[in-house]
Amino acid sequence: QLGFMCQAAKAELQDSCCFDKCDICADGNLYWDNPVEFKGVTFACGELTWIITGNMYEGGSDECNNMQTTYYDKCCSGPSPDIPNAGNKCEICPDGKDWYASVVYGGKPMTCLELDSVLLRNGVFGNSAECDQAAQEYSLTCCYTPPTKPCNLCHFGQKSYSVADRSVLYNGAET
Repeated sequence: QLGFMCQAAKAELQDSCCFDKCDICADGNLYWDNPVEFKGVTFACGELTWIITGNMYEGGSDECNNMQTTYYDKCCSGPSPDIPNAGNKCEICPDGKDWYASVVYGGKPMTCLELDSVLLRNGVFGNSAECDQAAQEYSLTCCYTPPTKPCNLCHFGQKSYSVADRSVLYNGAET
């Protein structure tokens, strides 16, 4: 049962805020950490999905079909041989991660998202002393406990949609 405020926000904002995002794996599994090149920069496939969502490519569009054709094999058909131990990666956050929180690792400032990739590239895997140390050092900054009953603005029945990156007027304020 959703609260009244959540229901009110959904009723008012869904039409202007939600869209059917492009899923490069369609019905397949996304191998989050597989590396791919996009516009000359190497990203993890999971990061690429965020770029696609940020560009608001809708499912079924020409842009989406092109992304699926280009990246399906590298992102959706199995783990990359470039990162054979990705299945045993160091997870410093068991429940939720604030991907864009800032940390310093090895003297270099970075986001928790970048830290996740750096730990994997550096061979820091789960059940290791290095992983335990990273969890101890970064969990307060990077981790949070997600709400048990979140207000998912763009969730209709069994289908979830993406939230568009745009300003809207809600309760008299632009947000």
